[in-house]
Amino acid sequence: MILGLHARGCSIVSEVDLLARKGFNEGALARARSLYEVTAITSFLVVRNTPTYELTERYHLSAMVERRKDARFMGEEDPFADAPGLEDAMRAAWGDEVFRPYGWARTGIPGAEPGSRVTFRDVEEAAVMESLRHAYLTMNHAIHSGALSVTARSDRAHPFFNPIGGEVKHASAAWVAGATSCFFFFLNQLAIREIASLVDPDAALMLGHLDELCESAQDYFGSYYQSHGDAE
Repeated sequence: MILGLHARGCSIVSEVDLLARKGFNEGALARARSLYEVTAITSFLVVRNTPTYELTERYHLSAMVERRKDARFMGEEDPFADAPGLEDAMRAAWGDEVFRPYGWARTGIPGAEPGSRVTFRDVEEAAVMESLRHAYLTMNHAIHSGALSVTARSDRAHPFFNPIGGEVKHASAAWVAGATSCFFFFLNQLAIREIASLVDPDAALMLGHLDELCESAQDYFGSYYQSHGDAE
């Protein structure tokens, strides 16, 4: 699961890069937000897991719960029908809570009350991601349809008041590139070091060059945004 999360993170970074280069900054922000969530989940699994990796197993099997929800909406066959005994085994081991939204995460949430609702915010706090939450909240506007997401795109100096195509704005691109570099740095640290601890501790040394690239990117894009953000 950790390797899968890391691989997904690598793919998202490539998407952010492509969108930012083509001037689709909202799209880049939206994908960077997804990278943040992948990093938060990875951190949660690494920081809050138990030696038996029960939390990771719960997360893995939550895929079946997600597929069931999609199948019911689409009128398709229940995916648990192809896995006889799995649903009963999950209920016997973890109760009904594991079938609720983020129910898989409950055992990793400090002080979670039985039956209480678990949210991504709970996961985020337990994953020790507080220092990066401000970036997540900023990127939310690229996902949701609030008025700010509309007015922020308007440009009175442009011949077309409401742009509908891509337009590279370097300061904006620098912000999302810097945030992406930061998230990717932490994702690499979390995933590779956790895997290395199980397979070969020396494998973590391969992170060195990648760490340097991520930190260099953060410094470059952060400095550019600080210097040019107000002008844009």
